[in-house]
Amino acid sequence: MKLRTLIVFTVVAIMCLSMIMASAQTKGYVTEGLVGFFDGSNNLGNKHDKESTTWKDLSGSGNDITVILNEKCKWNDNGYFNDSTKVYLPQSLTDLINSNEFTVEIVLDNFTAKGNDFNTIMNCDNDWFSLFRRVSNNVMEFKNSQNPRPVSKGGTGLDYLASRVTLTITY
Repeated sequence: MKLRTLIVFTVVAIMCLSMIMASAQTKGYVTEGLVGFFDGSNNLGNKHDKESTTWKDLSGSGNDITVILNEKCKWNDNGYFNDSTKVYLPQSLTDLINSNEFTVEIVLDNFTAKGNDFNTIMNCDNDWFSLFRRVSNNVMEFKNSQNPRPVSKGGTGLDYLASRVTLTITY
């Protein structure tokens, strides 16, 4: 009887724990001022659904991203695979990036260079914000409006992206 009670209690505890919503705070991020947090291996907050077209904002700000699912864009166990397809951010995040103070962090894994001139990682339609690899000199470059463009050391761009990497921009 004790073993049956222990098994039932364990199953109930596991079920309850699996229903707990992941958040930026549970992942160790500072949440003050955080307006978007997207976990590639937990796209709905309480589970990972490879058929979901919603990438839930775990910051609590409600800035969910609508993603495209097709042969070029799909979820895998570790994140969202995107092969050269635009996915738009909510307008509130775009407005923030177009302002003068923000931090963007993105994790890339298994990056494959496809462009002949540029390999765009993230950008805005108005081209005020761009994070890309310039193919001609193999550098990572950040563009924000008319401001100076910081770049990585020449010749390191593709080597840097060849492994799992976290890119962070604070402006």
